[in-house]
Amino acid sequence: MLHRVAVGVSLALVVLACLNILRPFFGPLLWAVILTVTAWPVVLASILTSILIAVFCMIPVTYGVAVAAQSFKPVSQLLLDSSKGGLPAPPPWLREYPYGETIYQKWEKSAQDRTQLIQDLSPLLKQGATKLGQMAGKVGVGLLEFAMALIICGFFFAYGETLTRSGQMTLQKLFGPKGDELLDISARTIRSVMLGILGTAALQAALMCVGFSLAG
Repeated sequence: MLHRVAVGVSLALVVLACLNILRPFFGPLLWAVILTVTAWPVVLASILTSILIAVFCMIPVTYGVAVAAQSFKPVSQLLLDSSKGGLPAPPPWLREYPYGETIYQKWEKSAQDRTQLIQDLSPLLKQGATKLGQMAGKVGVGLLEFAMALIICGFFFAYGETLTRSGQMTLQKLFGPKGDELLDISARTIRSVMLGILGTAALQAALMCVGFSLAG
């Protein structure tokens, strides 16, 4: 009896240690499972599928980063011009908007006093740089995890049938004849959710493209 308890405790400790080691990889592993289960009925070629997933997922990310970089150019140019020659005079039409008079007066004061301008902008620039650094770090970690998920996807596609049989055997031992049914329900649920998310995202992207095109 004591021997069985010792074996059970040792096995539990080993499992906990393995889970602790794998904890940083839970995100990529989960994404790899979701992507593999979603795309599995379509194709079985691991390399081709991984490349297609990478292309369709990385293109929007790359485009978003490029657009964000282009958006920061006017701001950086304005800050550069301001540091050299001060702010330009505020436009008169600014007063016509809500809170425009207050903004106009502060802008005009900063344009006339370069020292005050630097003092006003310094904390904002520090906060902005800190937030941009944090955002860049999160984006970098996210891209790294996604790249790891794509690599794991390749292995899952290559050995998917073996992994499926192992999963079936495990579930059959745990739940008996219902094991296969649970595995099938899980796979169909993952596919349905992912297709719903992708369909909604595609519709939103199409509507945004139409809206941006109309807005010029």
